[in-house]
Amino acid sequence: MKLLKRIVVSLLLLFLLTVVTLVVVTFAYENEVKDYMIRQLNKNLKTKVIVNPKDIQLTLLKSFPYASLDFKNVIMLEAPISNSKQDKKGNVKFLKQDTLFSLSTISLQFNVVDILNKRYVVKKISAENGKVKLRVGADGSQNWDVWKRSGDTTAASVESAFNLKKLNLENISLQYFDFKNRSDVSCMVRSGAIAGAFTSKQYDLSIKGDVFANHFRLDSINYIANKPLKMDFSLQVDNDKHQYDFSDALLYVSDLKISVAGKYVVNDRSDYVDVFLKGKDMNVQSVLSLLPEKYHKHISDYDSDGEFYCNAHISGKIDDVNSPEIKADFGITKADITQVSSGVELKDVHILGNFYSSSVSSKYFLDLKTFSASLANGKIAGNIRMDNFSAPNI
Repeated sequence: MKLLKRIVVSLLLLFLLTVVTLVVVTFAYENEVKDYMIRQLNKNLKTKVIVNPKDIQLTLLKSFPYASLDFKNVIMLEAPISNSKQDKKGNVKFLKQDTLFSLSTISLQFNVVDILNKRYVVKKISAENGKVKLRVGADGSQNWDVWKRSGDTTAASVESAFNLKKLNLENISLQYFDFKNRSDVSCMVRSGAIAGAFTSKQYDLSIKGDVFANHFRLDSINYIANKPLKMDFSLQVDNDKHQYDFSDALLYVSDLKISVAGKYVVNDRSDYVDVFLKGKDMNVQSVLSLLPEKYHKHISDYDSDGEFYCNAHISGKIDDVNSPEIKADFGITKADITQVSSGVELKDVHILGNFYSSSVSSKYFLDLKTFSASLANGKIAGNIRMDNFSAPNI
C-alpha cells in the first residue's frame, strides 16, 4: 500500500513538474517565437494578413507534445486573379481583391524540443471556425498562390520556418470557384485532415474529411445538393509533373460508396483527367437522389428499390472549351419501381446499359441493352437507345 502511494505521489509530482516547466518555457520563449514567425510570414507572404498582435499567443499545453502559436480572428487577403485571358498585347484584367480566409483560430504547431533548441519549424497547422474562399482565374491563376517562390526570398529561411506535415480543419465554410473550368463548389468542412511531406517534390498525400456539400456545379448543372460527403483518399503527388495519382481512394456520398483510381494533371492551358469510378453497395433510390436538381421533377412521382452498380471512366481535357469524355456501364437488378400517382408497379426489374458523353465528338447516348420487368398482367422485355439529349433520337 505504501509503495502504491509513493508511485501515485511520484506521478503527481512529475505531472506538476512538467506543467510548471511548460509554463516557464512558454513565458521564456513566447516573444521570441512570435517575433521570429511574424518576421518569416512577412518575408515570405505576397499578400496581407490582418491580425491584432494581442491575439497571438504561444501555448504548450493545448497540443502537447507540440507547442502551438495561436492566431485569433485572422483575415488574409487573396492573391490577384483574372477573369479573362491575356489579350494580344499580354494585358490581363484582374478581379477586385477579395478575402482568402477569415478564421476564428489558426494554430502553427512546433515540436517542443525544437523550441528548446531554438529551431522554430512549423510541422502542423490547424484552422477552426471560419470561411475559406478559393478562386481560379480564367488564365489559371490561383488566389491561394500567396507564398513567395524560392527565387523571391531566401530558400533556407523558408525551409527552416516551415516543414509542414499535416493540416487540420474544423468547422470551415469552404467555397471554390473556377473561372477557367466553370465549376462552383460550396461546402461545410465539419472535420478534415490533409497529411503529407508538402515541401517535397514527390510525396504521398492523405486526405480525410467529413463534409456537407451545399452545391457542386459544373457548367451551371448542380450535381450534388445538400448531401453529406466523406472522403478517404491516398494520392501520390509529383510537383515536377504537376500530377496527382489516386491509388486507394474512397468517396462516400450520402449512403453511396465510390472507389476512385486514376490521375489528374494540372497544366497551364488545359488540365487533364483520367479517372475510374466504381460504385459499391449501392441501391436504386440512393442513386436517383444524386441526379442533378433539374431532373428531380421527372422522378419525384416514382418510388424504387433494388440493387444498382456502376463503373465509369472519365478522361480528357478540362478547360473553358473542352469537357472530359465520360463512359459508364451500369446495371439494376431485383428492383421494384412504382409510379405513385397511378399505382402502376414494375417488379423484378433488370436493366443492363451504358452511357457515353463526349464534347469533342458532340456524341451523347444512353443505351439500355436489356430491359425486363414483371407487371400485374404479364412481363415486358426489350431494349432502347437514346441519342442526342437536346433533340432526342430514340
